[in-house]
Amino acid sequence: VLGCRYVRVFLRAPDGSHEESAKRCADVLRPIADHAKQRQIILAIEPGASKLSAQGDFLAHLMKVLDHDHCRLMPDFGKFRGDVYAGTQAMMPATVVVSAKSHDFDADGNEKQFDYHRLMKIIVASGFKGIVAIEYEGSRLAPVEGVKATQQLLKRALAAV
Repeated sequence: VLGCRYVRVFLRAPDGSHEESAKRCADVLRPIADHAKQRQIILAIEPGASKLSAQGDFLAHLMKVLDHDHCRLMPDFGKFRGDVYAGTQAMMPATVVVSAKSHDFDADGNEKQFDYHRLMKIIVASGFKGIVAIEYEGSRLAPVEGVKATQQLLKRALAAV
């Protein structure tokens, strides 16, 4: 109805081994992904709804188990548990869109929580050519100012790659 290409999905993976949890998640996601295919949209799973689904390596493994073109991944820098760089790198082969999240900036305009230059290097090295969405969740800047600051940071980081 809205004409969107992607639908963001939070996945609450059950606790357990990676293999068993991935199998159970794939069983649930497959009919939803089949429906998404009929609607010509792609499900974009982002990390963060559970302990396992906040781990890039688990989500990457799930994509191999599911093996469905209409269910892909969406790294979101602010939603990982653990190493944001390793999580992003693990997810890139199955990534359809990236969420460049920011919270606060230092005096040089760099995000305080993540090294955007390092993240953009990972993304570019993967061969990714899709959309990089911007999310600002900070409180120091107004929402529009935060998005613009994130956009400027992304431009600088991509120019340096």
